[in-house]
Amino acid sequence: MFSHGNLQRYPEYYEIIKEPIDIRTIAQRIQKGSYPTLDDLVADFTLMISNAKTFNEPGSKVYRVSSVVISHGTSAFPKKNIVQ
Repeated sequence: MFSHGNLQRYPEYYEIIKEPIDIRTIAQRIQKGSYPTLDDLVADFTLMISNAKTFNEPGSKVYRVSSVVISHGTSAFPKKNIVQ
């Protein structure tokens, strides 16, 4: 969710987020077949949402969008443990 272009505006991101991941990276990994299992994809998806909620204030646009995205992810992967 947090693109690398925004990192110039928020240099503290890497101090707070130790395992950065964004939707573009996830999409590239899907296209390259880099996820051996669905669990691996879900792990990156969950990490992306967790990072967004950790870095952004509750009530901010990114935080709210993250909540919507996770609800859709939970619907898409109902048998997977996706952290909200």
